[in-house]
Amino acid sequence: MDLLNESVLAAEGEISVRTYACTYYRSKILGFTTQGYLAVTNKRVIFQAISNLRNGYNLIQSEVPISSVAGINSFKGFYFSLPRLLLLLLLSFLVNTLTIALMTSLSFTLQSYTAYMIVGWLLAILGVAGSLFLKSGSTGQILAASLGLGALLAMAGSESLMDLGRMFSRRGLSIYALLAIALVFYIFYLAIRNSRRPTFSLAIQATGAGTPAIQIASATGLGRLNISASRSLNAEPGTDSNQMLFELGAVIMDIQMLGDYGINKWRQIG
Repeated sequence: MDLLNESVLAAEGEISVRTYACTYYRSKILGFTTQGYLAVTNKRVIFQAISNLRNGYNLIQSEVPISSVAGINSFKGFYFSLPRLLLLLLLSFLVNTLTIALMTSLSFTLQSYTAYMIVGWLLAILGVAGSLFLKSGSTGQILAASLGLGALLAMAGSESLMDLGRMFSRRGLSIYALLAIALVFYIFYLAIRNSRRPTFSLAIQATGAGTPAIQIASATGLGRLNISASRSLNAEPGTDSNQMLFELGAVIMDIQMLGDYGINKWRQIG
């Protein structure tokens, strides 16, 4: 996408040098899902993100004269989301409870204890195997493992998740208890891993300005970039974020220092 020619009106004699799909905004609460683009022209640096909605649109836009750009501060990585961890653990608990309820219902329906145990082992094996083959870092991994845990707890003879007394025998832990404990740690590991969310931030400082002229939100603790408490949007890395981080400083400096030569140089680079 060429931001200058498709979404932003060009000034007299202004031409596009580079455009980056640098970030991605996603907010299920606000219904805001869109790409954020950073355009470098021979006159300006422009950031814009537009999301169309049924009753209008959301627009984020900021710009700064390229001659005034004095500094760039950026970050691309991960942050830990405690609310997401709690949500995943809650979902795991619900799946465990539903699985135990299902197994309890089966115990009254099936006439054979052997058949009941076969169903339990099938659910446990399918749950664990599913968590291993599903996409790494997905919520489905946790739900599948929780299904297996619920089946093991049910087979161990617990009437609820809080009644684990029957899992213990005089000879020590049963095989169901040992496997269930291992699955608890495995689910907790998956939940922590899934709670690491990608984030991206960019701040472009203008000469003499106290605050960044262009600022993309971040959920990380990076001082002025940490505006997640005042905004509900977190910026994730876009398709061109790596390329932009590697070359943006050079593009701006070449245009500032070399003029037309720097402009032509970067327009010719693919």
